[in-house]
Amino acid sequence: MIVNFLLIYFNDTRYIVIGAMYINKNLKYLRNMKGVTQDQVAEIFGKQKAAISAYEKGKNIPPVDVLIKLAQFFEVSLDDFVFRDIEKEGTSAVPVKPTPEDEALTALLARMEKRVAMLEGKIRERDVELARELGLE
Repeated sequence: MIVNFLLIYFNDTRYIVIGAMYINKNLKYLRNMKGVTQDQVAEIFGKQKAAISAYEKGKNIPPVDVLIKLAQFFEVSLDDFVFRDIEKEGTSAVPVKPTPEDEALTALLARMEKRVAMLEGKIRERDVELARELGLE
């Protein structure tokens, strides 16, 4: 028996959401409805095509920040994107458009991700042993 669950961390507290999840099915359906390829989605979200393919096949679950961005991109609620079979049931409500605060937080997250990537690169260059310990190889 396969149990679908999603781990969410908020303020250092772990929440486990258990239930039927339709992330993979909805991603593929909404992507096709919007007329975009896996390559295009990968480029938009800064992922490899293999990652998008793995999400669509249900092999991996996107991180929460990526789930939020995907739901916004496809203009559906996060709840619908994760827990509703959109192809069969449609969406439950009009999605909420991002506020200026949401956009500011998204921009801040993108800057932080770039900074982390840069720092990881410096660690790899300067201390190979530490990079191995941190799993940055």
